[in-house]
Amino acid sequence: MNLFFDIGCNVGDFTRACYRKYPECKVIAVDANLEVLKRLPKEESLVKLNKLVGDGAEDVKFNIDPYQTGASTASKKWMSDSRFQKGSKYLHPENVHWKESITLNSITLDSLVGIYGKPDYIKIDVEGYEYEVISGLTEKQKGLCFEWVEEDLGSLDKVILMKTLSSYVIASTLTQEILTSKNLLSIRTGKT
Repeated sequence: MNLFFDIGCNVGDFTRACYRKYPECKVIAVDANLEVLKRLPKEESLVKLNKLVGDGAEDVKFNIDPYQTGASTASKKWMSDSRFQKGSKYLHPENVHWKESITLNSITLDSLVGIYGKPDYIKIDVEGYEYEVISGLTEKQKGLCFEWVEEDLGSLDKVILMKTLSSYVIASTLTQEILTSKNLLSIRTGKT
């Protein structure tokens, strides 16, 4: 692997894993939260970008929880519907505190490809903002990995149906099966 995009890099766990496996790889680590970028290692082949990756909308509000950086998000829906807000078996309601919000210009994946070249792999972890990020990609890339949150399977439907992703194989790490709009219903309901 020569070039890797870590979109929503947070404190850099995925970036560090990439360096362990591919020490010569150039990593473009992108996060809207400047504080998490400061925690990343100093590597000659690491480019840190304080940007919000999205669909090209000019100004986007990004909400930061200073205590749980992994809960920071640009998704209003995720802020109101996530387990961090509503609670779950393991979390009390209102577990997250978005105390700070900033407004950033967004950049698209297409723009990043234009600046840095076609990556071998793109990892996306943006807490409910996956659809917007993938909407900024118009050409197939070599590898693409994204997380979606169980609270928002509706956005996964939209992602799976995107023309940009029609030539990818989309698999669930939860069920170990290939995802299509047809079998997504069975994952959602537990019925085949």
